Amino acid sequence: MIRQSRKPIINFKTRDNTLRATWNKYHAKKSIYKDMVFDSKAEMEYFIRHIDGKHEHWKRQEPFELVPRFKLGKRTKRRRIYKPDFCLYDSNRNLVKVIDVKGRKITADASFRMNLLEYKLGMPVTVARFNYKTNMFEEEEF
Repeated sequence: MIRQSRKPIINFKTRDNTLRATWNKYHAKKSIYKDMVFDSKAEMEYFIRHIDGKHEHWKRQEPFELVPRFKLGKRTKRRRIYKPDFCLYDSNRNLVKVIDVKGRKITADASFRMNLLEYKLGMPVTVARFNYKTNMFEEEEF
């Protein structure tokens, strides 16, 4: 059996402007739109169809601290954060909607982090999935 070598999914520039080949365990391909690097084509498509030009106040991959750094005995445990794909705000800069674009099923880790974020914010996380049959995104509350 001939084993094929794995090819990098995409080359992109890091902060120090060097090209780096990246791998993604979910086979998502990084995409670039308006000088923004998106983690997947689905995430970029959602941005183009639902956010770009339609919402004035939004943030992409805003970090939310779920568990702060803490000491346990002699060891220091690191903090846990969750970065949803998009956060929409109203004109008063109040958080209105948290959106996470998923191409496949939700992993146990992502599910746990979404539950913690919902508990912390007191609002549901909206999961957007691309339906290839209808060529549209379907949104559901997690």
